[in-house]
Amino acid sequence: MSKPLLTGSELKCSFGDTTNLLFVTPLPIYPTCEGKQIALDNMTVPYVNIKMFGKCSSLVNPLVASATAAASGVLQPQVCTPMTVGAKWAPVSTVMRYGNCCVALTTSKCRCIYQGEISVINPVQTQVTTK
Repeated sequence: MSKPLLTGSELKCSFGDTTNLLFVTPLPIYPTCEGKQIALDNMTVPYVNIKMFGKCSSLVNPLVASATAAASGVLQPQVCTPMTVGAKWAPVSTVMRYGNCCVALTTSKCRCIYQGEISVINPVQTQVTTK
């Protein structure tokens, strides 16, 4: 069973060379689990929810492509610019919702326009309790 994705979970981009932590944007009357805020499917805003992942090695990234071309085709990773605008976490919960948004899960992923896949490598949640 997948668990809700929580603020502070460690994320990794398939083209980045470092990890970073998810930051869930606080909302009024916000759902929490284990005292941490739950991420929604639309919480993929660059530099707000999703921070940089060090150096990017995707040749779809114009900075990487131009630096690599200038180096005679030798891959030249460049600073990560997470471009997740309009992307959503998927798959999401089919039963947990907050307003018009679905709750993101620890198995959710989102895409960067530079073809990177951002996934959860270390969720902070340890258990689910039901009443």
